[in-house]
Amino acid sequence: MSAWNLLASNGYRGPGCRSEHESCVSGGEMLCIRDHPLTRVNDWPDPMMSFRLHQTEATAQGIRRVCLAELEQTCAGMVAASHDPVALHEVRKQLKKLRAALDLAQPAFGRAAKTEAKAIQGVARLLAQYRETEALLILLEREARIAGSADFDFLETSVRLHQIAHRPPGNRSRDVEAGSRQLAEVKARLEKLSLPECPEGLFRRRFRKSYKDARDACNALADKRNGDALHHFRKVDKRLLNQARLFQDWGGERFADFRKKLVQLDDLLGRARDCANLAAILRGVPAAEAPLQHGFGLRTRLESASAEATQAAMVLAARVYRRSSRKFIARMLG
Repeated sequence: MSAWNLLASNGYRGPGCRSEHESCVSGGEMLCIRDHPLTRVNDWPDPMMSFRLHQTEATAQGIRRVCLAELEQTCAGMVAASHDPVALHEVRKQLKKLRAALDLAQPAFGRAAKTEAKAIQGVARLLAQYRETEALLILLEREARIAGSADFDFLETSVRLHQIAHRPPGNRSRDVEAGSRQLAEVKARLEKLSLPECPEGLFRRRFRKSYKDARDACNALADKRNGDALHHFRKVDKRLLNQARLFQDWGGERFADFRKKLVQLDDLLGRARDCANLAAILRGVPAAEAPLQHGFGLRTRLESASAEATQAAMVLAARVYRRSSRKFIARMLG
């Protein structure tokens, strides 16, 4: 089977076609992935208005309230996620927030925290392949345009072939439907879960552990600049960020500034990892190796961008994680 036949058998109909990677915008126009609305970050609604604990409620009850609200929103978003890349992206962000909340809830939820987090992780993995390809293509188009490459169509084909070869394509509608059922089951179990009374200090201790885990991961990345260390640091840093958002009513300006730095750090770590992954996929592809502006090929530019983002992330992380976990909690939450 030829490369183009392989792509066609998996739903790809060539550059400029109307496919699942296109999205409706105002006026009924259709945008290809290179003009995808995911690139317009400022147009996204603020998803954090309800993702916060209130000081007037018991922490365990508050976490359950947040989890049930997120699950309801996520289940509603799954309908559109079967065909809309933007909705799929939002669903995956909500799943990460849910796992962070469940990690924080372990003192009250007990084994159920790990059980439900594992179920949510299963849904996230089910949907990962559909988001990963879209994200890679958005990054590819932007970097190819900046580099002055005229071979975007060939590069896009290379990325799609790589994704198909390394992960057999699934049925998106079927996987979304299966994920929706699993999330509905998680919601039903959490609604029935009996919660003991837990002192607030237990949840602060759990939050402190998340900070320590991220601080340790930061040090590990400083020692070993490799993809695994980068991925782990980004994962635990994201968990800390989402848990910090839950506690946003507790802290003052210092804590708000800390959360802003975590957002910046997450952006840098994400860029570093995405550029590194795309560079690895394009290794040996002639259109990515050919010299462009300043004599560098697109793959070399991606590797350089990943290294620069990693270095910038480490500089910022040194400020974010400069305190011990005990001093951090005392300073931020009192």
